[in-house]
Amino acid sequence: MLFATKKNRGALCRGALGYWVRYSLLFAAVMAVGYSALWLNGKTLMWRMDEAGQSYVAFAYMGQWLRQWARQILTGGGVMPPLFELSLGMGADAIQTLNYAGFGNPILALFSLLPSAWWAAAFTAAVLAQVYLAGLAFSWYAFEWKVSTGQALTGSLCYAFCGHALVYQTVFSPYLAPVLYLPVMLLGFERAFRGKSAWPLVLATAYGGLCGYYTLFMCTAFLVPYGLARGWYIHGLKGWKRTIGCCLKGALAYLWGIFLSAPILLPAVLSALGSSRGESLGMSGKNLFLPDGEGLLYVLPNGFLPQNSWKWEALALPVLLVPVLGVLLAKRGRKYRFLQGALLFALLMAAFPKVRSFLNGMGADVTVEYRWNFLISFLLCFVLMVLLPDLIELNRREKLAMLGAAAVYSAYAYGAQNTENGRQILLLAGFAALCAACVTAMQAGVTRRVFSGALCGLVCLNTAWQLNWFYGSQGWDMAQNCLDWKQAQGLFATPLNYYGTLGTDQGLYRVSTEYRKKEASSYNLPLIGGWNTLASYWSVQPSSVQQDKPETGQTDSGWAYWGLDGRTAEELLAGVRYEVREESQQERAARGFEPVEELVFENQKWELMENPEALPLAYGYTHTFSQQAYLGLDVLQRQQVRMQAAVREGGEENFQPELREERLPSRVTNADNMDQGVWQEGVVNLFWWTGSLNVEFEAPENCEIYICLKGLNSWAQSEVVVRPAQRPGIQGSAQTLSQEQTDRWFCLGYYEKGQQGAVIDFNLKEWDGQTPNQFRLEGVEVYALPMEPFAKQADALRANAMKDLQQGTNRFFGTMEMQQDGVLCLAVPYSKGWSARVDGQTVPVEQINLRYMGIPLQAGSHQVEFRYFTPGLKAGSFLCVGTALGMVAAWGLKARQKRRNS
Repeated sequence: MLFATKKNRGALCRGALGYWVRYSLLFAAVMAVGYSALWLNGKTLMWRMDEAGQSYVAFAYMGQWLRQWARQILTGGGVMPPLFELSLGMGADAIQTLNYAGFGNPILALFSLLPSAWWAAAFTAAVLAQVYLAGLAFSWYAFEWKVSTGQALTGSLCYAFCGHALVYQTVFSPYLAPVLYLPVMLLGFERAFRGKSAWPLVLATAYGGLCGYYTLFMCTAFLVPYGLARGWYIHGLKGWKRTIGCCLKGALAYLWGIFLSAPILLPAVLSALGSSRGESLGMSGKNLFLPDGEGLLYVLPNGFLPQNSWKWEALALPVLLVPVLGVLLAKRGRKYRFLQGALLFALLMAAFPKVRSFLNGMGADVTVEYRWNFLISFLLCFVLMVLLPDLIELNRREKLAMLGAAAVYSAYAYGAQNTENGRQILLLAGFAALCAACVTAMQAGVTRRVFSGALCGLVCLNTAWQLNWFYGSQGWDMAQNCLDWKQAQGLFATPLNYYGTLGTDQGLYRVSTEYRKKEASSYNLPLIGGWNTLASYWSVQPSSVQQDKPETGQTDSGWAYWGLDGRTAEELLAGVRYEVREESQQERAARGFEPVEELVFENQKWELMENPEALPLAYGYTHTFSQQAYLGLDVLQRQQVRMQAAVREGGEENFQPELREERLPSRVTNADNMDQGVWQEGVVNLFWWTGSLNVEFEAPENCEIYICLKGLNSWAQSEVVVRPAQRPGIQGSAQTLSQEQTDRWFCLGYYEKGQQGAVIDFNLKEWDGQTPNQFRLEGVEVYALPMEPFAKQADALRANAMKDLQQGTNRFFGTMEMQQDGVLCLAVPYSKGWSARVDGQTVPVEQINLRYMGIPLQAGSHQVEFRYFTPGLKAGSFLCVGTALGMVAAWGLKARQKRRNS
């Protein structure tokens, strides 16, 4: 259609325009009816959890990031973009974070530039634009197969509103991007096998690289078997040389696309390998080859419906699809082998959980393995589209296959999930019988066009109905979990926005807050004046932070929910000067914080608390401590060491830190709500979703309280929370448990007047309601950490603090006066890309205190500067420019050769 000769280009253009009008009208109708539960109730297409708390916040951040870059260029501040952002958690690379979150997406970037008053509407429009374009991309691919417009319309509408899109339109929109560019990538491969230019593959791969390496990996994994299968089908076994040549042509086009996106993709991948995401690359071999029945059960309906909604309250397209797949498997002839093989391969992938996990993105958590359902969605929509003409020419064997597929699938669903099998079998088998009867009528003389039109109308009605079921009150009622327009507009209002003291402080300090609305989180320790609504969850933390958490005994959620877990030493060393808390939560504050302002926000009283003892972002140590000796200490000793000496490779072996923690006598008893469970002989037996243990102790004044659960683990998905007994409304530290048996440290916070007792809550996340669950627990130890020495130690570090510390674009600079030789620590997480200059001379940057970075300094006054440049950005830029020039040159040579030949 899009590659016409001059002779028939006009007719094809008119045909393309007509198809586009029909597709647009049908899309608008399905969208208007299907999303009516949203539109009629004033709701946005934005789930209040992940979508609002991550995607929408990142969307707004990208808009500000792009504006900041534009202002910098216009004011003569240079063309280098802001690369390192301390408002992303404790600090992260902006390019990698935006790429991982899927906001390198050009469509979203374009809409994010609109005024902030339009952001809610702009974000919703950007999401729907991707869904709309995904259907057009499928149409483009469909016409490469020379199918009819009816077939293309049916497949495209199914694909645009497939189950994967339904979920990620509202839950996490970055995963919509592959739905858009996958058909174009496959189109490029098809053109390569047909002897045409594969430029669609180049552009689609480049687009995918900008949108996110995470989803591009899934599409790449899909391209490999696709290319081999298509080569075998088109050229046969004897034409293996042509198959290899076509695959190499496609691989070259793919590499060109990778190189074009290299300025974003290469830095993002390199940063990910050195970040917390890199920790998930290794795949466990456990259960690698054990089939998973539920995967097979989910794979067919999830092609069209949301995750876990295969249940028969929403039959819709799976009711049609299962009989159609039965027909496909019953077909004979070479032209069906490719589809049959692809279907069996997809079912095989779905049957093995670790294969699904691999496709999900390098062995990440299998609980989100449905991210790759867009691959299955594409395959199912393509099968439905191709088989539409064949449904009016069924023989007896194929009619029986329709009925058999419906019956077998219903029985299998009942066996796997124990649902209402009678109704399921009746509905599926009845629908299959109806289809078979209709086919018999069609063979009696009804034309294909009428049948195709009726089937396309049925698909549109089914699609609109299942959309309405997903969002309407008669189904999932997803609309109740979506923000309305007013909520979306006020999403970025937080208590931090209203405090005047923060705006007058020009120093480089961090602000901690416990403000945790479900739809927007701002608990990520930003700098004063920073972007205070970005959650540290989607900020890809440097590996130094991720690896240091267990070394300091901090919880996984400690960086998010309680700043630095309420630990005085860690908050001092991180430069946390202000904390914004609800008035009732003051006891969670670390030592030294005093209330300075009050505010009523969202009908709650909030207080701004300030710690005058807080260290600035850069300070100096006059002693060092061996990293090897440091790792031999316990958690509380390590916190005390950091306040006295810089932990580094080759540090002082003979330094003797002052250690003062005290183990308290304690007793563990069953709590009132442990009637269904009990602790005995190192095992906690739990017979309900929750249970608690009481820990009795008496702590002295002016101490931080720590509890260590020795050898704790669980065989179930669970979480353990430790909270003070005297204030049950205050949640203490929380940790999600794994099967690994280890000592777990929990911080109860600082108590000026002491503390008596704590409660350990055991919370199950998954349970069948019958099997008792056990937690291994060898013992409970309680410790008190005196706070008196910390003020003196902070004063010593402050005496060597950097003066006139300033932040520029990708750099920190100021004057450092050291009283004696020592180490300068910059409280920014260590990551590759940082360089330092002292008095104009380049010096190597070291990893200090395992988490931060620093440089050695001699006594005296020095001009110090730290600069950041994203690793891979320069190489990626050269690759992009070189590839673009090479493609232009190749296109010019080809055009010149064509003119000569003509």
